[in-house]
Amino acid sequence: MNKKWFEEKLAEFLSDKDDRISPVLNTISDCKITGWEKWLQIEFAHFINNKYQKEEGSLRWSREYKYKSDGAKEIVIPDFAVSFDNDKSLFLVETKISNKTSTIQLEIGKDIEKYKNINSLLWDGNEYEINGIYFIGITTSTNNNSEFEESLSTAKLEISGNVGKTISQYCIYYLNP
Repeated sequence: MNKKWFEEKLAEFLSDKDDRISPVLNTISDCKITGWEKWLQIEFAHFINNKYQKEEGSLRWSREYKYKSDGAKEIVIPDFAVSFDNDKSLFLVETKISNKTSTIQLEIGKDIEKYKNINSLLWDGNEYEINGIYFIGITTSTNNNSEFEESLSTAKLEISGNVGKTISQYCIYYLNP
């Protein structure tokens, strides 16, 4: 699995072509609902499982699975890990949500610090090299002028835009450990 393929899948999910998450994000914004990060993770799981598990066949993913890092002393729990069965590498995904862009960037910055020195994880007794870590932030801010910083610590802003047809904005930062 390569970086370009995975970024295309993340962008496809966030473009919301099926118009599945846009209406919900509009309700979240209109009603000022908080605590919707798990819902977003479940939507991503549904997207990966139904759209690409069937097409790709050997695609594996986990959500909030406890992994031992390459030092074997530290346990990390990424929101998602995605790999192919025949590949001993994986991509990690961390999601952050907020009504403020600055809060998202602060929370992503904390996650970057947590992962920046981890190069591999143990999954089912096998060591997997981390190909990269994606930090996805979504804000329901109605401030269309809010901008995401080009980089946070050692992670680079890869993609940003609006989620589907909503005013909700997203950013994706990428860290290659």
